[in-house]
Amino acid sequence: MAPPAIANGLAYIAATVFSYIANTFWSFGQKVTKRNAARFLQASALGVGLSMLISGAADLAGFSDLIGIGLIVVFMPPLMFILHFLWTYK
Repeated sequence: MAPPAIANGLAYIAATVFSYIANTFWSFGQKVTKRNAARFLQASALGVGLSMLISGAADLAGFSDLIGIGLIVVFMPPLMFILHFLWTYK
């Protein structure tokens, strides 16, 4: 059995690959290209950073962990969709 850090890293990679494929074909009806793959990875890295920023800000504000998670769930999907729409797949 893999240590938790390795398992989480592998799960994150698998989720990112699945998300790229699903978004490319289903959400945006595009072909897989090096350009949109690179942009998707950059947008995903930005998304991780924004999620950490939101979570950290919620923690500093004294909100519960559930509020921080809720803020991420509410704000990140539309933000990422807009970023992919305006940049990744253009």
